[in-house]
Amino acid sequence: MPALLLSRLRLTPQTFRVVASYYVTFISLGFVSTFLGPALPFLAAKVQVDLATASNMLAVKAMGFMAGSFIAGRAMDRLRPHGVIQGGLILTALATIAVPVASRFWVLVAVMFLAGIFVGTVDVGGNILIVWALKQRVAPFLTGLHFIWGIGALATPLIIVYLHQLTGGLLAPFLVLGGLIMACALLYVRLPSPQPAQTGRQSRARLARMPLITLAVLLFLAGTIEVSIALWIFTYVLNLQMGSEQVAGWINSSFFAAISASRLASAFILARVSSQAVIAAALALVVAACLGVLLFPASLAALWIGVAVCGVGVAVLFPLTLSTAPLYLPAEGRVTSWMFSGASLGFITVPWLIGRFFETIGPHVIWYCTAIGALLGAVCLIVLHYTPRIDGSRAQWKEFFPVRRVRKALGVQPQ
Repeated sequence: MPALLLSRLRLTPQTFRVVASYYVTFISLGFVSTFLGPALPFLAAKVQVDLATASNMLAVKAMGFMAGSFIAGRAMDRLRPHGVIQGGLILTALATIAVPVASRFWVLVAVMFLAGIFVGTVDVGGNILIVWALKQRVAPFLTGLHFIWGIGALATPLIIVYLHQLTGGLLAPFLVLGGLIMACALLYVRLPSPQPAQTGRQSRARLARMPLITLAVLLFLAGTIEVSIALWIFTYVLNLQMGSEQVAGWINSSFFAAISASRLASAFILARVSSQAVIAAALALVVAACLGVLLFPASLAALWIGVAVCGVGVAVLFPLTLSTAPLYLPAEGRVTSWMFSGASLGFITVPWLIGRFFETIGPHVIWYCTAIGALLGAVCLIVLHYTPRIDGSRAQWKEFFPVRRVRKALGVQPQ
């Protein structure tokens, strides 16, 4: 049976072990990437600051992630890649365990910055290495990598909320999360690293600016939409007194559950529909979900449905943007680093702005920022339509709006 499975996946045992290690690693990245959302109210109370001040931790952690993104792209070229991942996991685990121990706000901010560096190194490194390991066959595996991240992200609010209620503190949940991250470092013991996809002159060629900027902005917006909801929805529910901590935790987890389910389903959808059409539909879903929540601001059911629909929409934005990049740019570590730097700016700016206006304008600022981000993402798709690809071709409008396929699926005959 294992041999049959490897044959179907077209993987060697060695490559399968490498890819499986990346998948398990990204579960742990889901832990550390999202723990600040459900833990933010508790950490703010512990260090005795308001939510607006505590939200600075989100921006600082994202700044660290940006620094880690630059480090990863260059470290993969100069050092043993799996050694970099292993070291990043160990340091990430230590930073995670240090979070509940910090008793002062400035110490907590410093820990968040370091955690962001280590997470950025592992995250970007994993996205680079899976391309090197699988090359042209990477698209479905890259979507699966981000699907598996959602499993860790889904579990994080539940782990933090329930262990916090059980023990009365944050030490136990963060010890559990840190221990699981530390265990992932053992996967890379005596595991050979994949070879770079491109070397020498190819890796020194000048990158086309327009597709690089457009894709970096699109990833910026994808990161903005995802992190704005992921980090603030727990506080949103408690601030508006729409439910208890358990309800807030379940709503937070439902966002990541929708992301995980949608990323799994997208692997089948992409066999029939182009990536651009899926991205366009996803952005439309996000806008519709935001409008639904804003139209029924006092309804818990509308909020829960809206969060889940946003999860469905945001699910494909990150992996499909990364999968689209090789159509316009070479598959190199520096390209991934620049794109993740764009995502890091999204992690820094918009969650910080939401924190500034969360108490002054109101919690509903989340949905305004998310809807605007989705509309700007649609503009990026239009720009890509007019941008030449590596092979000299251009995207066709039918890739964005597959009218004939939709008519055929609905049984509608053309006029």
